[in-house]
Amino acid sequence: MFAALSCAATMVIQIPIATGYLNFGDGLCLLAGWILGPWYGFAAGIVLAVLLEQAVCREALEEAGVHVHDLRYFGNQPWPFTDTQMVGFFAEGDPDEPIVLQEEELADARWFRVGELPETASGISIASAMITAWKNGFLPQT
Repeated sequence: MFAALSCAATMVIQIPIATGYLNFGDGLCLLAGWILGPWYGFAAGIVLAVLLEQAVCREALEEAGVHVHDLRYFGNQPWPFTDTQMVGFFAEGDPDEPIVLQEEELADARWFRVGELPETASGISIASAMITAWKNGFLPQT
């Protein structure tokens, strides 16, 4: 929130940031199947008044019906295609929790083991880097 001192006006400034994340439980990875593309981590747009971690938790619940916790920062990258900043987090989730899709956002969401991974994002995205890190056994510590 920004308050202009000269006129006492208040406005909310939205910064286009997306959070990408993968959810892990029992050696599994939850990926989102987008309507127009390969499998990815999830993404959320946020406004200044929301913590990145809150956006990750909210989006996992809204898009897949999965509660996540124990978030760990992975990294970030500029994303020029949509003038956003991609910020990556790993998170823990419960693979026994039923997936409830937000169908206007996703075509599918599933838990995968390393050997079962479908075609995923291309190598230029932070989502791709996170999937590669997970496949190679790298998980940031809490």
